[in-house]
Amino acid sequence: MTRGSDEEFIAFVSSSSPGLLRLAWMLSGSESTAEEMVQDALSRVYPRWQSVSASAPLAYARRVLINVNIDRIRARSREGVTVHGAVPERGAVSSVVEDRDHVVRMLQILPPRERQVVVLRCYVGLPEREVADLLGISLGNVKAAGSRGLSKLRGHLKKVEARS
Repeated sequence: MTRGSDEEFIAFVSSSSPGLLRLAWMLSGSESTAEEMVQDALSRVYPRWQSVSASAPLAYARRVLINVNIDRIRARSREGVTVHGAVPERGAVSSVVEDRDHVVRMLQILPPRERQVVVLRCYVGLPEREVADLLGISLGNVKAAGSRGLSKLRGHLKKVEARS
């Protein structure tokens, strides 16, 4: 396979889609929106595939996915639609799915920037510097948004536990 070939892109899509889908789901809180975000991101990656660094195509695709999410948030805010705050109803299938759904619903209480930082730091496991570069913000903003986001999640979890 030559660098930038369609076969190489297809292999990349096959191997990276599940992780990108999970990231998009955690950012959006909606499975269908996550699927649309990943499709949009990959359709933006494909025309640039030959120029994408061979050493970091996943990092590039994540950056594009983050941009897709930012575009989605901006479009919804222009339309006057709240992107965070509402917690979707819980659907019980199994304990693993319930736990995952609960985490995604909890993330929806965070403003978009805090949600992005928490997901990229805690779920994806990226270092603060890489998150700052990926989101185009300062290292201090990553630290502050992460701290605020985790604090809000802890507070929300304490309220939920107190009700139980």
